[in-house]
Amino acid sequence: MAYGCFADRADRPDLGRAEQVLGAARPLWDALLDELRRHTSAAPAWRFYGRNCGWALSDAAVSEAAHSRRRCRGSMGGAGCSSR
Repeated sequence: MAYGCFADRADRPDLGRAEQVLGAARPLWDALLDELRRHTSAAPAWRFYGRNCGWALSDAAVSEAAHSRRRCRGSMGGAGCSSR
């Protein structure tokens, strides 16, 4: 049994379909995408994680954004963030 809404490898989702599935949670989704755009140059991309998990946004963009935020706070030796 799949855990995600997009479990069929042959049926790659897009942002429009993801927004339909999100329903009332869409403002949170939009805030997440806005945050990623502010802190990373990696574009969100869909990646298939297997038949049980299905499609999800690539963790590369999320990971780069998380590292960027840590550098902004100085915990990874960064001098500060110039993107804000």
